[in-house]
Amino acid sequence: MVGAVIVAGPQAQADSMCSNRTWVREFDTPGENIDVEYFYCVAGPGSSPGGKYRGEGSGRVLDGGGLRKVDTFIVETRLERGSVDIYRKRCNFTKAVNAHGTSNIDCNTKYGIGRHPRLTGDGRIYINIDGDGRSGTWYNLPGSAPLGS
Repeated sequence: MVGAVIVAGPQAQADSMCSNRTWVREFDTPGENIDVEYFYCVAGPGSSPGGKYRGEGSGRVLDGGGLRKVDTFIVETRLERGSVDIYRKRCNFTKAVNAHGTSNIDCNTKYGIGRHPRLTGDGRIYINIDGDGRSGTWYNLPGSAPLGS
């Protein structure tokens, strides 16, 4: 069964803001299904102008073991102001997801200098299930609240 659930996310620290929802989804894969949990944050030195900030993506894939699961599994993390990208990073976790077991799939942008604290972290995940006869799909995930809000 494939479904999506949104649950409460991590609490924000003084120098970071995180999404208030963790994206959770089960994917119908060969053998045991995999479950993916993911959330985004923007982290930096608080609301001081001119500080260094980065987009942070954090999550895990839970796998009951068994066969190869995916042909491709990519996480994209963005540091944004409004809807404009400041930095973007793609992390390929195909090998880790196919290693069978729990895989941490953390993906962070590099640090950038920000003059305004209202930055956000967000991104998406690309999954191509092995042996399903279809191409992969990008899933847009809930972004963080703006830093300084």
